[in-house]
Amino acid sequence: MGFCLFNNVAIAARKAIKAFGVKKVMIIDFDVHHGNGTQDSFYDSKDVLYFSSHQYPFYPGSGRLHETGANGAEGYTINCPLRGGQGDGEMVALYRCIIAPVVYSYKPGLILVSAGFDAHAMDPIGGMQVSSNGFGALASLIRDAAVKVNAPVVYALEGGYNFDALRDSVKAVIDIMKGGSAPKINENHTHEINEIIKTHSRYWSL
Repeated sequence: MGFCLFNNVAIAARKAIKAFGVKKVMIIDFDVHHGNGTQDSFYDSKDVLYFSSHQYPFYPGSGRLHETGANGAEGYTINCPLRGGQGDGEMVALYRCIIAPVVYSYKPGLILVSAGFDAHAMDPIGGMQVSSNGFGALASLIRDAAVKVNAPVVYALEGGYNFDALRDSVKAVIDIMKGGSAPKINENHTHEINEIIKTHSRYWSL
């Protein structure tokens, strides 16, 4: 759709399964845009679970709440569309309620993260309000869940169009991956988040 020629995480997920014996891969995508190509690659597959939090409505227009998979793989696409203006409190509340339970239940052998930082408050393209510390908090939730199921985590850098925000956010994530403490974020459980949890609770114990 104009931004990507090759889908790094989709290729990596398929390679891990076909060449390295990984049985199940989970992709976590916090880029501000929905990963429509990633979703399309695995929409009817159970060996790759796709989770996306993204601004909606927004380009490319996909990633609606009820896009959850097809052909026996319903529930293995977890879309979490959020209206513009959401920040650290909403994102951390969402990830705490969904990521850990799904990881514990699905037990992926590998977690790939589509790490786009264009949901940052300073980003000129997106319309979200996440801070660099907020991205660090998301990384800590992913790390802690992955440790429980002994799954390695690999980050692929994607969007991010303010260099200062990109620098600080990447550093915050790397600090977490090196064992740093999670930033303290006050969670904000909104009606929107409750609706997301309710929808995906049809498939997972959330």
